[in-house]
Order: sequence, then structure tokens, then C-alpha cells
Amino acid sequence: MNQQEIVDDALLAKFLAGEATPEEAMLVTDWIDASEENKRLFTQSQQAWAMEDESVAPMEKSKILSTITQKSTGKSVEFFTPLRIAAAITLIAACVVGYYTIPNTPVEETWITKNTNEEVSKFNLPEGTSIALNRNSKISYPKAFDGQTRTVKLSGEALFDVVHNPEQPFIVNCDEINVKVLGTAFNITNKSASVIETQVTRGKVAMYTADQSINIEAGWIGSYDKSTRKLSLRKSISENKIGYATHTFTFEDTSLKQVTDNLSESYGVSFIFENDKIKDCHLTSSYNDKSLSFILDVISESLNVKYTVKGNIVYLSGDGCL
Repeated sequence: MNQQEIVDDALLAKFLAGEATPEEAMLVTDWIDASEENKRLFTQSQQAWAMEDESVAPMEKSKILSTITQKSTGKSVEFFTPLRIAAAITLIAACVVGYYTIPNTPVEETWITKNTNEEVSKFNLPEGTSIALNRNSKISYPKAFDGQTRTVKLSGEALFDVVHNPEQPFIVNCDEINVKVLGTAFNITNKSASVIETQVTRGKVAMYTADQSINIEAGWIGSYDKSTRKLSLRKSISENKIGYATHTFTFEDTSLKQVTDNLSESYGVSFIFENDKIKDCHLTSSYNDKSLSFILDVISESLNVKYTVKGNIVYLSGDGCL
């Protein structure tokens, strides 16, 4: 979008009521981040909104917001779209959530859904974005991206390599949250009933709900607590969680239990320790696109551990810890 966008009182009312579409929510969150004055106005609007009785209709509440913005600025609230994103984007997303429908999706629009079971599936979206869809995952996307954004719906986990198009931002819609690409690689995990996490490995993303947002930069994790409905940030420790897509691992004095947890998620196998003591053995090694059998051989030789593979189960035994 080259033209200047307007965030008016009616749109703010929809946003605060949780009724904004992903495109509208993106406009508001961009406007909030555009200046400290906009942040202050939005905070005042939130406070005024919360003070009103819940039975008041959003369009009536918008009159309250109009009073705030007119008194504070004397003019309509405006913002410019963000700076253009540089280069092609890689993003990794995981959202193990109940499936849903994006609000206000045109009924005539044709959507395509892909599911995976025991294997990772790789394919391209209509505009060229490549996807590696992890096991037991589901993704839905329009047959053609004709709207203002390229919005996909994800349940599970996926690696995206996104085609650069600043005029049509890429959004991953995951239940209560949206993640907007700002030029980055990131991983979203929602494997518990209480928390959704976004781990950024390069660049940054915006993680937002209907009424709040955070920017997450490389080396940080953004979390959304479903019970408190709050977003927070913390420093990330490892990128091994994305190994399902990259098969790249770096272990630095890592316990064998943590190593096997990463390998289990990445290769779709289960580990059984026949001697619990070897869980505390520590491994330091790196792997780039290696097979599971290769990694198991290294573990066996490095830690004095024996392994046996039966189907999708790996049995570990021995005294361990040389």
C-alpha cells in the first residue's frame, strides 16, 4: 500500500472490541508503533474503553475515542506504512491449535487445505513462498492472494520461506494471535494448552492480539499466555527446536535427555532410556543435515551408550558418560 492509511475512531472501536480483521488489526498495530504520541493515545483509548459498560455498542464507544483524539491532536489520526522489508524472508511457525476461520473472509474465495501425518510435506504457495509443513500439522491458504495481505491459517508447525512483497505483508494467523513478517526467520510453538511462543532467529516479527502487540528481535522469544491473555519477552537459548525443518543442531554441554527431546521432535521418533542415569550424560557436538543414524552413532561412541531402533522407537542403554 503506497497511500496514506487512516486509523479512525470506528476502526479503533473494532480493534478494542476484538472485531477487527487481520488486515485492520495490522493497520492499528502499525499506527501504534509509529510514534510515542500514538502509543499515548491508544493507552487513553484503552482506559476509556474499559471504563464503559460492556453493553455499549462499539460504534457508540467510538464517540468516546473521537473525543480523546480530537482533544489530543485536533485532527484525524494518521500513520504511514512501515519501511519496506529487505530481501526474501524465512519464517518457521508452529501453532498446535484448534482450527478456525478468519473473520470476514469473502465467501467466494477458494481456500486450499493441506494436512500431514507422519511425514514433513514441502510445497509452494501460489505467489512462490515455499513451506515445509511438519508432521501432524494443517495449513489453509487462499488459491490466490488478492487481498491487502497474504494471510494463512496454521494448526501445527511449519517452516516458511516467504517471497518479498512489502505491498502485501505476510501474516500467520494462529488462533488468538497473529504473527506479521517484518523481515525474519522465526519459530512459533503452541504445544501446551496455556502458552504460544514465537522464537526469532533472524530479523524481527510482530506478534499481536486484538488489543496488544510486541516486536520480537533475533535471539528473543515472545510468549502469549492464554489464561492471562498477556504478551511477554525473554531471551532465547537454543535454535535446536527448528531442527525438524533444518536438521541442524548445536549441542554445547547438553544433557542427553535434552538432546533426545530435540531429536524426537525433529525426526519423529520416541526414545526410551533403559538406564535413567545416562539421561544426565552431556554432549558437545554439531550436525548439519545429518541422518538420525549418523547422530546416534556419534552419541554411542562419545558417551558409551548403546542404541537399538525398533520402528519409531529408539532404546538407549549402557553405563554411559565416558
